[in-house]
Amino acid sequence: NDGSWLIAVVNTDSTLTNQLDNIAVKQGLTVSQLTLQDRSVTAWSRLKTRVNNTRNRETTVETDLVALHTKVNNCDIFTTSIDGLTAALRPSNNALTDTQSFQRTMTSIDDSNQGYFYGTWDEIERLLASNRWFSLVKPIVQPWIQPIDAIAITSYKQTNNQSTGTISILLKD
Repeated sequence: NDGSWLIAVVNTDSTLTNQLDNIAVKQGLTVSQLTLQDRSVTAWSRLKTRVNNTRNRETTVETDLVALHTKVNNCDIFTTSIDGLTAALRPSNNALTDTQSFQRTMTSIDDSNQGYFYGTWDEIERLLASNRWFSLVKPIVQPWIQPIDAIAITSYKQTNNQSTGTISILLKD
């Protein structure tokens, strides 16, 4: 609801995450460590200044949090908010993989995929709503997107000239 995002990536090679941290530094971000729920978390942030009073030139320095990441088992979790990471680290009895919508959408997806993107249409629509182009095409495609409940997209094998994948669309009952 707040525009934040979260992504989990299976990663057994910690040098890849270190490379991302180095790229963040090259982009002018500060990379720092903090602890959240007894877990080591890396934060990417930048300092910004704000002039509060133009007469006295009183300036405030603020930290703008860009992203955070941590490792859980063999997955790296990346997010843009502390609240999102806190929620991801909280044990849950409501696992996404246990939902009927997820299970039904994923039935046509082969287990040997290279990862997948899954979202309910409501979630995807909220993400797309911030893009001007979507607001322009939404009235045109509305009859086709209205019955969509969830979407999963995955890729399989890739060669120089071709990549294969599956798009699974679950329609509302």
